[in-house]
Amino acid sequence: MDWTEDQPQTSKGRFAVIGNSRGGEAALLLAIQYPKISTVVALVSGAYVGGAYDKKRKVSGSAWTFEGKEIPYVDYQKAVVNYNQWWEIIYDKEEVQPFAIPVENMSAAVLLLSGEKDKIWPSTEMSKRIIRRLEENRYKFPFEHISYDTGHNIRVESWPDLLRFIKKHYPG
Repeated sequence: MDWTEDQPQTSKGRFAVIGNSRGGEAALLLAIQYPKISTVVALVSGAYVGGAYDKKRKVSGSAWTFEGKEIPYVDYQKAVVNYNQWWEIIYDKEEVQPFAIPVENMSAAVLLLSGEKDKIWPSTEMSKRIIRRLEENRYKFPFEHISYDTGHNIRVESWPDLLRFIKKHYPG
């Protein structure tokens, strides 16, 4: 961020991050840790910190760390073999709630984009949960969720909405 901020064409003190799928988790987590991130776009994001997979598709720890420490994560191992179980996991609220991404700790405008027919994981339901969390915590920054009648790959459909949001909330 320091290097980017020193470049003449960048907005000083303000950053935008965009992440797709697991990268959506990363974008949300980054905005929690770095208040200079003023705009977040998360496409088909998870609402929970997930585990990382090794070459044998076994959970090998958290997918995310901060300052060298693992961020606690939902063990999605049972979802690796059959993606339908991802749905079962997120409906066990006691199991997943401790691993919810604390989005209320961000200070950024947030756009969530999801696919209603997502077969990878329930991105629309998870986006709804993120929105509910922001509402319950009276989040004071702009936030929006748009779902599309498509699967996990929503980039083509979402591009106009993504650009509109960026222009509005990350000018210059």
